[in-house]
This record gives sequence, structure tokens and C-alpha cells, in this order.
Amino acid sequence: MPQPRASDAACPHTDGPLAAGQINRCRVLCPLHGHTFALADASCSTGSYAIRIYPVGEEDGQIVLKLGRYACVGW
Repeated sequence: MPQPRASDAACPHTDGPLAAGQINRCRVLCPLHGHTFALADASCSTGSYAIRIYPVGEEDGQIVLKLGRYACVGW
């Protein structure tokens, strides 16, 4: 089973809504122009773009996304 990942919500190409993109084989597809990004290493197979990947963990049964000094807990 793949590890949980968190990434930017917008495509670096034209700010397309990656959050609305489809995920297949640990890659997310931007619905605007079809750029695909690997969730393992943030690389783009269809251009010279990259997304940011953020650390995700589990604390006390909650999914935790750590953004620098801040953490968003439980959705």
C-alpha cells in the first residue's frame, strides 16, 4: 500500500486545480493541461515542472500534515 502523501493543490504550470485531478499509480494528473506529477518525488513526466511534497504522518489516530512550524491536524 502506498504511503500517504500531500502536495501543492495547484499545478505549477498555470495554477490548475491539482486537488481536483485524478490519481493513478501514485501520480496526479492536472485536469487543465494533462501534466502528471509523481507523488513519490514531485517530478513531472510531461514538462520541466515540479510540485512540492509535504511530510504526512499520524499522531494519536489523526492524519497530520506538517508545513514548517505549523501543523494541520485531522480533516
